Amino acid sequence: MIVLITVLTFKAFGSSSAIADTLWLVGQEKPVHGIVESIENAQISFQQTSNGREFQRIEIAQRSIQTMIVNFDATRLSNLAHGDWDAWYEYAEELMPQKQDPVARVLARRLLVIVAGNSKEADLRKAALSDLISLTQNEVQKKKLRQLYYLETGDKSFVEQNTTSATLPPMEQRKAAAERVNAIRRGRDVGQLANNESLKSVISSFEETCSWQELIQISRSNRIDNRSLRRLVALELELLTAKGSRESSDSKNEWHILAGRAGASTLSLPSIDNVTEFDPQETSFQNGKWSRR
Repeated sequence: MIVLITVLTFKAFGSSSAIADTLWLVGQEKPVHGIVESIENAQISFQQTSNGREFQRIEIAQRSIQTMIVNFDATRLSNLAHGDWDAWYEYAEELMPQKQDPVARVLARRLLVIVAGNSKEADLRKAALSDLISLTQNEVQKKKLRQLYYLETGDKSFVEQNTTSATLPPMEQRKAAAERVNAIRRGRDVGQLANNESLKSVISSFEETCSWQELIQISRSNRIDNRSLRRLVALELELLTAKGSRESSDSKNEWHILAGRAGASTLSLPSIDNVTEFDPQETSFQNGKWSRR
C-alpha cells in the first residue's frame, strides 16, 4: 500500500482553520507536535503536546513555520463510515510512519482498536492487533494485547516474554505444573503441595503472575473466588506460552480452552474492550469528540 502524507510548505494564508500534527520551525532541527486550531492574521493557534493527551495552547507566527505535515484530519474522521473498516485501517496505516508524533500515534491506536473491535474479518482484526501492539508504549497494555492476540488467533508470535529461555524451566516441567494448576482451578484433589519442591521451583519463575504462596493458599480454599480464578488462568497461560516454549498439540489452543472452561461470567479475560483506554464502540467523530453511534 502506498502511504500518502500531506506536506504543506507555508506561503501566505488568509483567515482559515486547519488541522495538523507536526510543524517544523525555521532554524530548529526537531519538530513540534500538536493540533493547529486556526490560522488568522499571520498567527497560528496551536495546541502543542508531548504525549498526545495533554495539550497547551501556544501562538506561533506563520513566518516561523517552514513545513507542516497533516495527519489529523477532522473531516476525514467524521466521514469514516461505520462498517467500512478497511477505510479505518487504511487511515491508521497512513499514520503509522508518523508514530513519533504523539497525536498521530494516539489516533492510529484508537482507529486500530475500533477496527479490532468491530470488523468481522479475521485477517483485518489480526492485522489491527499486530499494529496496535507495535504502537503501544504502556508495557501493561502491551502484555494484555499480546495475550489478546493469542486468544484471537492462536498465534504465539506476540505472546509476552517476561523471562529469557535460559532462565525458564524446561517445557516438560512447565506442562506438568500447568496440569497441577488446572487441577486446582477445577477443584480437584492435588494432595499436599507445600513440600513439592519441583513444582515450587517452576512456579517461582512466574512470581509476577502468581506467587508460590498464593498458589498454596488457593489450593487450600474451599471455594475459589473470581480474583483467584483469574490468577490461575493467567498462570496456566504463562506456563504454556512464555518464551522458550515448544509448539505442541497439547498447548497450542490452551488459552482458548481455558477461556471456554472458565466462562465469561466469572473470568475477566483480555478483550478489545478492556485492554486499552479506548472504547471500540465510539465510532462517531463529530465536533472534535468521539462518541457511540
